Amino acid sequence: MIIRSVTFIVNDIQKSVSFYEKIGFKVLENSDDRICFQLDNKDQQFCILQKNDDNYQAGQQICSFFKSNVDGFFEKCRLMGAPLEKVLDDSPDGRTFAFRDIDGNKIEIMETPLAESSKTLEEVEVRQD
Repeated sequence: MIIRSVTFIVNDIQKSVSFYEKIGFKVLENSDDRICFQLDNKDQQFCILQKNDDNYQAGQQICSFFKSNVDGFFEKCRLMGAPLEKVLDDSPDGRTFAFRDIDGNKIEIMETPLAESSKTLEEVEVRQD
């Protein structure tokens, strides 16, 4: 089983699109209340959904990604002002860091050796805070 997409609820969809584009996400699908971004694995998407009265509160999700060149991506996030929750660090699982989007959703980035994973950006875990 593969996860097709992960969706974050956001307060202002246009501000969120700007945030994610600044760190390199590319818009794949665009509607008034839902935007999906293409990931490195072409079969998976990361989406944002405009908060409304019928869905969950914004800023409560966590998503973890595997990424090659974690150091370069960390620097890009730092330079664009992403609110860092965990600075770049070596852990038993490899280099990792975490930041929050403009709604407070947590994004964890972990480097995995290519021998362990053939995908460079793959969603690996989603949970509620």
